[in-house]
Amino acid sequence: MKHILAFLGSRRWNLALDAVLLAGVCGYLFCLLFPGGAGDITSSRLEGGQYYSYVVAPNGDLVGWGADDMLSHKPGMLEYPYIARKTVLKGVKTVSVGDRATMAVDENGDLWGWGDEERLFTDKRASIYSPVYIVGDVEQAVVPNGCAAIIKADRSLWVWGGGLEPRKLMDRAERCFACAGMLFARDLDGQIYYWNGLSDMLKVKRDASLPVSGLEIKEMSYAYSFCTQCLTEDGALYLLTWNWHQDPVEAVLTGPVRQDVASLCDSGFVTKSGELICWGWTGNEDDSVSTVKIAENVQCAENEFLYVTRDGRVHAESAISPVTLRTVSPVFRNLFLLWAAVKAVSLKARRKQGA
Repeated sequence: MKHILAFLGSRRWNLALDAVLLAGVCGYLFCLLFPGGAGDITSSRLEGGQYYSYVVAPNGDLVGWGADDMLSHKPGMLEYPYIARKTVLKGVKTVSVGDRATMAVDENGDLWGWGDEERLFTDKRASIYSPVYIVGDVEQAVVPNGCAAIIKADRSLWVWGGGLEPRKLMDRAERCFACAGMLFARDLDGQIYYWNGLSDMLKVKRDASLPVSGLEIKEMSYAYSFCTQCLTEDGALYLLTWNWHQDPVEAVLTGPVRQDVASLCDSGFVTKSGELICWGWTGNEDDSVSTVKIAENVQCAENEFLYVTRDGRVHAESAISPVTLRTVSPVFRNLFLLWAAVKAVSLKARRKQGA
């Protein structure tokens, strides 16, 4: 015991501890000045939730980050508001984040889900922290509010969850979309349908100037109040507005309003030149809608707070402060506490030697 106390009180040991502290401070400052991103993430597959976000890397890894207790795996040592990053699933093709539930389709067509069990399987109000296998032969999956929806390999569209038994809504479905809490689908003829959760699939009406069929809608997302935006394969942006005075509610497609759009995001879009543009109110008396440029050199975005630049960097902001995918703060905090404890013991041992 005397030898241990003598070592802890030695001048060399205390100098080494001071050097470790200096290196830790320099490392922390380096991480703040050069925060870095997620590496070469150049995929356009981004999904964001209220407390967590996901991105599919080029190698198929599904990476999630956010409040540790809100991520898919069981909570670790970190606690909110510290940011945790985890690889949730490998070999992922698509991912969809909904209201407290997430589903992903891997390269083999297997569907995986986690989150509130009520949305995925039964009416039980339990949480699933790790991805569980649901069903195979799936082409695409989305998570509208309160339920789950998939397109199977035979092009049939199915929904279930939230107290709803599995139900086939339509055949010949090519793609499905979840935006503004609603489910949309495009059939093989290019016709757009929507589901209000009560009736069968309803057709989206088109402005008289638009063709009856043939619009290759590839993306849909929320634009602003009572308006959904649609993007075609050739980069044309259309707006879908809602007439709430009709029963059932009538949806009408108009446009195009732009011809240079590369991809959509929540409340905005990314142009082919790399500009991230979001919709906003002008503040005029007529409450007209305008567009605001948020960032440049953007490849894809989930919203104005989460996007990937063309050089593969992830820009992610939370409700607390801007963050990166590195777990910097909690790691350095824990190392500093460990250093402080060892330093206190060493100083105590040194005082005893001096006495």
